[in-house]
Amino acid sequence: KERYINAFKEYFVNSYSNKLNQYSGEKVKISGSSEAGKYIIVESNVIKEDIDNLQINISWRIIKKDNQFKIIDLNIEGISLVIAQREEFQSFLLNNDFNLDLLISKLEKINN
Repeated sequence: KERYINAFKEYFVNSYSNKLNQYSGEKVKISGSSEAGKYIIVESNVIKEDIDNLQINISWRIIKKDNQFKIIDLNIEGISLVIAQREEFQSFLLNNDFNLDLLISKLEKINN
């Protein structure tokens, strides 16, 4: 369990940071926020001015934990990164006889 948690945390942080690093120089316009249970949903648009003012809708699901706000999911144009990741892992396990050790090894390999 500990091996999975460590591999997953590193994979998840790298995955989010790689996706966020794709945005550089764009403007972010916050259009609103709302409470959804223990979460705060922040609605925004990323505006890419060099491509005919393309706007990408992004919702940030945020939680306050240990007196800090943490982003726990991004919904980009209606696609949740957390749900997409879960589906990818489920598919991998389904195609590999539900071998969790194989999934952990894959994550560790990606992380290195």
